[in-house]
Amino acid sequence: MCLAVYKPAGLDIPRINLQNAYESNSDGCGLCWAADGELHVEKGMLTFENFYAIYEAHKDYSMLIHFRKSTHGKKDAENCHPFLFNKGQLALIHNGVIPIKCSEDGYSDTWHFVNKVMDPMVTEHGVPIYDQALSWFIRMAIGSDKVVVMNIKGEAMIFNEEKGNWEETGGADGKKGKVWYSNFSFRFGSNRTTGYGCTNNNYTQSHLPGNSRNTVRPEIDDDTCGAGDWDGYGYHASQLRSAANTPLEIADDKTRGPGKMTEYGWYDGEIEDEIEGAKKRMGMSREDAIIHVFNNA
Repeated sequence: MCLAVYKPAGLDIPRINLQNAYESNSDGCGLCWAADGELHVEKGMLTFENFYAIYEAHKDYSMLIHFRKSTHGKKDAENCHPFLFNKGQLALIHNGVIPIKCSEDGYSDTWHFVNKVMDPMVTEHGVPIYDQALSWFIRMAIGSDKVVVMNIKGEAMIFNEEKGNWEETGGADGKKGKVWYSNFSFRFGSNRTTGYGCTNNNYTQSHLPGNSRNTVRPEIDDDTCGAGDWDGYGYHASQLRSAANTPLEIADDKTRGPGKMTEYGWYDGEIEDEIEGAKKRMGMSREDAIIHVFNNA
């Protein structure tokens, strides 16, 4: 699962949010800021400290930030977002999987969407990004994914904005405002949950193997979700261990079922039905279908 972020000018994002996002989406990152009538892009940073130094130096500007969890294409800087198009006048970030044919070997679905669809329409055919028909087309193309496009003035258009979340934050000289995140993976680092449940220490569910407490913790809402809370999905598989203190294995197609560990956590019949539906409708692999289902949850 990728994370797409839009930060208006003058606001600051808490360092912990950025570090969690970097750890949770570890296949590359990038950012774009609007300054002096131009868009400036840096991407492919190999360490969080490298990324954060660039962020700190330009955080006063309007900014797009993207943390990648790869599905298609190589894990390299070229496939990292943001992508510039329209002769550098626009930048795009995307969260999800676009069901588009990837004809260029090694390049991601988003790279293809920008270079094979968006750039020709906007640059070659002169269709404004805010054109109503183009807006409709983009939404039909991305389904429940999220896309953010920013211009050289730092103004952003967020497609499927309502599927993301605006979070309160501060800035210099007491400025207050909101930053838009495409999902909640900025709340959880690599040693926490998948990003679909809140950070947990000792919480378990009653059906889990080796559960000595045999309790189910109440779910909480997005406003109160924080460290030590349970949000109904489960733990990251790498954290879970059986009663014999051995790593729990991910079930394959033959062994997958109730009480088994899957790629997204403990087996859930409803989630499996959604995954199978996405595979059939869109011709996706299981990995891509899981990403699609949880991005659109």
